[in-house]
Amino acid sequence: MLPALIFNVSPSRVWRAAAGTLSRLMTGAPLFWGILIMLLTTGLWALAFIVPVVLDGSSAAEITVGRFLVYGVLSLASLGTTRTGQLSWRLFGVAFLLALAGNVAFYFILTLGIQLSGATFAILVIGMVPVTISLFGRMGTDESRLRDIAPPLGFFILGVVTFNLGKTDFLRDLSDFSALGTLCLLACLVMWTWYAIANARFLRLHRNIEAREWNSLIGAASLVAVLLAAPIFYALGELRNPLAIPRQEMASIVWWSIILGGGSTWLAYLLFNLAARLLKVSLLGQLIIFEAIFGVLYVFLVSGKIPNMVELAGMAVALLGIWWSVRQLQREKRA
Repeated sequence: MLPALIFNVSPSRVWRAAAGTLSRLMTGAPLFWGILIMLLTTGLWALAFIVPVVLDGSSAAEITVGRFLVYGVLSLASLGTTRTGQLSWRLFGVAFLLALAGNVAFYFILTLGIQLSGATFAILVIGMVPVTISLFGRMGTDESRLRDIAPPLGFFILGVVTFNLGKTDFLRDLSDFSALGTLCLLACLVMWTWYAIANARFLRLHRNIEAREWNSLIGAASLVAVLLAAPIFYALGELRNPLAIPRQEMASIVWWSIILGGGSTWLAYLLFNLAARLLKVSLLGQLIIFEAIFGVLYVFLVSGKIPNMVELAGMAVALLGIWWSVRQLQREKRA
């Protein structure tokens, strides 16, 4: 009797029960718990920016494969074998495409961008994601949106330029500026904007699919994607044999893969969905700015390098531009 009972307790049932209990506890003070959970979520998201800095001896492929192996296994476990067998190949194909654009290919290119251009610059560029999602998500129905947020976008561009002037002498030495790294980061901005808009539209058209279940399916598709990509990375020399990696370095890769896959991805997705139920969309969008703030703080803590005044001023202006853009777009939405 006991073995049968244990067999029937799946991770997905445990999560449903835990989520239901948490929701009941938080109904008394939704604003407090929503803000707290969103701060925790953005703190977890921001960890993705510092891992390429910490694991500077590892390739972008190794960091990406480690992260999504962990995330994929957890997602597959939370999805459950029964539900997996009921999914169509077409549904999995859509999930696989989104997993590539929003997870595996995105983070691989982002890691390259961080290694080439620096984590702080990457944080500022990717920090524009909530703005580009709000802007292009409804661009077809409102052509004046770009004009309305031109001032905050100007602030952001001014901040990014100022930040780069603080670390690069464009008139004499361009060694600290990477055009390829900048292109990688801009490509990531485009990819994640497309992913978020396409994913939201798909869920609106398929209301029978639960968001938590869909996230788990995208995670399972991410696992398939890295398993297919791993041999290619290995053949290109971007992925080393685990047995050939020094023990201490391998331990660091495994540890950070668990943090990234389990915390920054799987847990952060669940927490974000929970916060979205407790907070208004306008406040939720503005709180996303804390991902960039946490990211910048993490980079300073890990690197031990204090930015100069020009870099600090550039970051402050860029972050203000992001926050102002999100606030302006949310105000238009309410109107």
